[in-house]
Amino acid sequence: MIESKGDYRDEAFLERHIGGPLYEEQDSLPRLPIPSIQETLDRFLPTALPLVRNDEEKKGLLSACEVFPEQAKKLQERLVSRRDGEMKDSSWLQLWWNQFIYLQYRESVVINVSYFFQFHDDPTTDLVKNKTNVQRAASMLFATGEFRQKVCSGTLTVDRIGKKQTPLCATPYKYMFHACRIPQPGMDTYRIYDPARYNHAVVARNGHFFSVEISHPETGNPLPVDDIERQLEECIRLGDAKPPSQIGLLTSSNRDTWTHAREILLKEGGDTMREALEVLESGAVLVSLDNTMPISRDECCISLLTGGEASGSNRWFDKSIQLVVAENGKAGILGEHSMMDGMTLVRLSDHLTKTTYANAKARSQSAPSSLVAVKDIFASLSVDDAALAPLIETGRS
Repeated sequence: MIESKGDYRDEAFLERHIGGPLYEEQDSLPRLPIPSIQETLDRFLPTALPLVRNDEEKKGLLSACEVFPEQAKKLQERLVSRRDGEMKDSSWLQLWWNQFIYLQYRESVVINVSYFFQFHDDPTTDLVKNKTNVQRAASMLFATGEFRQKVCSGTLTVDRIGKKQTPLCATPYKYMFHACRIPQPGMDTYRIYDPARYNHAVVARNGHFFSVEISHPETGNPLPVDDIERQLEECIRLGDAKPPSQIGLLTSSNRDTWTHAREILLKEGGDTMREALEVLESGAVLVSLDNTMPISRDECCISLLTGGEASGSNRWFDKSIQLVVAENGKAGILGEHSMMDGMTLVRLSDHLTKTTYANAKARSQSAPSSLVAVKDIFASLSVDDAALAPLIETGRS
């Protein structure tokens, strides 16, 4: 496990270690430019001038722009010095962006940080009645396993944009799978786990969390869809057999509140709790199997972004990627934004939406099985609910 503090340079060695087409352009990428002061003003004024309400405001704005070059001279020199000095081997912005904007942000990641995409329906899941959610989740996990294998082996082709097909930086892909944000005092960290050592995903049902195998331990290839379906059905059976759990709501709290709550969990549960949290954090992705049936676009959006009142506790908002599947097969993806921008999640989402249940079944027919029993992650733990109740209530609100 590697614990990142937001500086991409600290994990750059993984790009060289993994190699492949995904990272072959990393050393030839253009540097993030610093516009001159005049270029900044040339872009700023056309945007700001339409907002002035009278001649006096316009005069004040133009006057401020006239003296700005002299006022900003020292700051511009320091910025250039940062680019050419301490950040010469990286982007001058990345560390500030990752730490100040995300990891040091102390409000809830829900709404404020995380983002979601809603997927179109998959008509091929109607082949078996009352299993739409299981089929949808199984096909998404199978497709995730395919994409995970390409990312973790470096065989995924690099993203390119524009007529010249300019390559984009592939750094965020390292924080895509087997990753989780960790609450810490003052500034969170981001843990990424070795995909060669972990083959599981996490499934949430009724607020309970389960570990399911999705990849073959020897090849890394995804397991057959039938194997994944059987595990998902078992998660539903086990989760629905118990009263709802609220522990997932803690991840929706203020980051300092969640940090304190996590310390209580570890104090109460000791090594057993530490091991359980590691299983949850190290999962390739988390799949939330909700027992709700959203229909309208508004209902689906609320479900995907927050879980709403019905499913807010059926989430672990710190996971880098959460796949959300409702009882009626409505589905989407929720991304934790800290170390991974939207472009990478768009690429994964494109693969998921192009893989129907029928596609996944056909592609997985020859895949070898390697079925391990579903594991209830927190089953052996007894947490002091009375001590956590005020913190859970904070997360609920």
